[in-house]
Amino acid sequence: GALEGLRQDAYEVQRLFVVVQVAGELQGKNDELERVLDDLQNAQDQIITQGKLAALGELTAGVAHEIRNPLNFVNNFSEASGELLEELNEILDEVAEDIDDEQMGYIQEVTGDIAGNMVRIKSHGERANRIVHGMLAMGRESTELQQTDLNALIEEYTQLAYHSGRATDPDMNLEIKADFDPEVPPIQAVSQDLGRVFLNLVTNSWHATEDKRDALREQDPEAAKTYLPGLFTSTRLLGEDIEIRFRDNGTGMPQDVVDKIFNPFFTTKATSRGTGLGLSLVMDIIRSHGGTIEVETEPGEFTEFIIRLPKHNPASGVPATST
Repeated sequence: GALEGLRQDAYEVQRLFVVVQVAGELQGKNDELERVLDDLQNAQDQIITQGKLAALGELTAGVAHEIRNPLNFVNNFSEASGELLEELNEILDEVAEDIDDEQMGYIQEVTGDIAGNMVRIKSHGERANRIVHGMLAMGRESTELQQTDLNALIEEYTQLAYHSGRATDPDMNLEIKADFDPEVPPIQAVSQDLGRVFLNLVTNSWHATEDKRDALREQDPEAAKTYLPGLFTSTRLLGEDIEIRFRDNGTGMPQDVVDKIFNPFFTTKATSRGTGLGLSLVMDIIRSHGGTIEVETEPGEFTEFIIRLPKHNPASGVPATST
C-alpha cells in the first residue's frame, strides 16, 4: 500500500511537472502572440500613416504648382525693377547738375536702398523657387537614370529638409555645415530616389538633435543652454567609390536599436513623426545604386551614416562622366 501510494505521488508530481511545463510553454506562446499582435497593430498604424502621407504628398505637389506661378511673377518683376532702377540712375547722372546736392544725396540713398531690396527679393525668390522645385521633384515618381551632381543634390535636399522642418517647427535650430569634394564626378543615378535618401537622413538628424535638446532641458538646463544642434555633411572621392557622410550630434543610438534600424516598420518615433519605413527604403535605394550604407553611433553623443556609391552605377552600363 505504501509503495502504491509513493507511485501515485510520483505520478502526481510528474503530471504536475508536465502541467507546469505546458503552462510555461503556453505563456511563452501567448507572450509571443501578443508581440505579434502589437507588431501587426503597429504595421497597420504605419500603413494608415503612409496613406495619409501619400495624400499629403499629392496636396503638397498641388500647392507647389500653385505657388510656382506667382513666384515666377515675383522673380521676373524684381529683375525688371532692377533694370528700371539702373535706367533711372543713368537718367539721374545726366541731370545731376540740375539737382540740389542735398536732394541728390537723398535720392541716391533711396535708390540704393531700393536696389538692395531688389537684390534681396531676387535672392529669396530664387531660394523659394529651389524649394518649390524640390517639392515638385519629390512628388514625381521616376526610375530614369540621369547624370547627377551629388554635391548639388545633397545641398538641395538638405535645404529642403531644413526649410520643411522650419515650416513645422519655427523653433527648429540646426547648424548645417558641409565639406564637399570638388573632385566628385557626376554619376548615373535616379536623382529623386537619392534625394529621398538625403531628405530622410537630414530629417532624422533634426529629430535626434531636437530630442537631445529636450532631454538636456529636463536633465541639465545649463548644458541645454550651450548645446548647439549640428549636422555635418561631406563627400569624398575614394578611388572608384564616392563616400557620403551625414553626422549629427544628437541622441545617438544604443546597439539594440542599431541592429534593427534598417528593418521595415521599425521606428523609435511616434507614428505622427515617422513611418518606420525611412531607413529601410534608404537601404533599398542605396543598394539599387550598387552602394552600401552603414552607421556609427555613440549613445548621447553622435550618429553618423556612411554611404558609399560606385562612380559607375552597375545598373546603368554607362561610366560616370569626369569633371
